[in-house]
Amino acid sequence: MMNLGLASDAASATCPHTTVIFLDVDGVLNAGVRDDTNCSPLLLSTQNVKIVRKMAERGELEQASKRLLSLLDRKPGHGEGAVEALAADTNTHISEVFVQRLAQIIKAAGSKESVKVVLSSSWRKTTHRHRVMSLEAEISRHLNYPFSFDDKTALAFEGNAEDRLRLIGDYLSQHYTSYHFNSNTIPARLNVLVLDDFFVTPFGGWRCGGMTMDSAEAAERYLLRRLPAQDTLPSEVRLVHSYDEWFTDQGMRVQVGVGLTQEHLCKAMAFVNWEYRGCDGCGGSIVGSGERESTSEEKNQGTQLKSTLSGKTQRGLQAVVSMMPWLFVH
Repeated sequence: MMNLGLASDAASATCPHTTVIFLDVDGVLNAGVRDDTNCSPLLLSTQNVKIVRKMAERGELEQASKRLLSLLDRKPGHGEGAVEALAADTNTHISEVFVQRLAQIIKAAGSKESVKVVLSSSWRKTTHRHRVMSLEAEISRHLNYPFSFDDKTALAFEGNAEDRLRLIGDYLSQHYTSYHFNSNTIPARLNVLVLDDFFVTPFGGWRCGGMTMDSAEAAERYLLRRLPAQDTLPSEVRLVHSYDEWFTDQGMRVQVGVGLTQEHLCKAMAFVNWEYRGCDGCGGSIVGSGERESTSEEKNQGTQLKSTLSGKTQRGLQAVVSMMPWLFVH
């Protein structure tokens, strides 16, 4: 279970560095498609894959299943195959591939004493405690040592991307002196890695802390503002936004919390371990801790806005979707 104990006082001792990883689950350790007819994303699970393939064979696709079908054959880059192979387990709602990649990031970030993993997902709610225990067991299996989340962000109201980012900022502001790791020590340097799809939300059109969140860099600047000054605690923040979107040939917008793809893995690995040189798919052209590159989302913002959705009405769609045995993210 989570270790929620916090150090009450800062100590004079210091450790070389500390890496804090804020982990979202839905959209990071699984993939989900935003569905206009349901408040929760449609989960890319093995069960849903079978359903949508059968519907396609019968010519019975409706809007939600068309979006999921559009995702199945998409290749996210860095030499990765079709997204269908990354489908989550129907029971656990977790992708084995994504959990393995998370474990790889945790290992690369440093020793158990210097790495802190904070659960910032909606899974931190008590209603998901059994899922969290299963997830911790899966992560432990891939790490080859017992793992449990070190902490979680506050259980406050959280309905959108702004709330999620603000709660992460609140955590940093309130607890930056409490990275004790078996002893009350203050890190000489703090690295903050955020893995999140922000409720399947793109950057642009929303604000946090009086700042416009128009890019991952803007969110990183916001979080840095919630930390002490650099001369007090040298810090760096990297946000890996596991979000993607595109338009189908019919003009339908598809928004996806795409999970911890190989591209996202490379970006996270390059941040937590400067010796990382990329994967075979990217040929080493990855982003290091001091560099940035435009994401596919940022590159396509202008062209995607020019496309429009179909104006056809969808009467009865909600009823049709609700009758299907779909799995949604909860």
